[in-house]
Amino acid sequence: MAKKLRRILRRIKIRWMRSDRAWGYAEAEKWTIHLDDRMDDKTLIEIATHETGHVVLPMVDESAIDLLGKQVADVLTRLGFSRNHEGVR
Repeated sequence: MAKKLRRILRRIKIRWMRSDRAWGYAEAEKWTIHLDDRMDDKTLIEIATHETGHVVLPMVDESAIDLLGKQVADVLTRLGFSRNHEGVR
């Protein structure tokens, strides 16, 4: 199963940026997400999930992608997930 899943998974590129206009954006056709490196941990999880949703599920509308980002961020934060600040810009 894991071998089969690995064949269909495509790695999404992550690019760090600084912007006064948005926390992040996606380039679905390039399988790339751009994230502002100044976010707190919960916001980073939310925005990274949101932008990943745009890449993986481009047919899904914005309100559903927003909900996905918020729900995943809430669950992962309550489970104790946070960024390891070593090596993170």
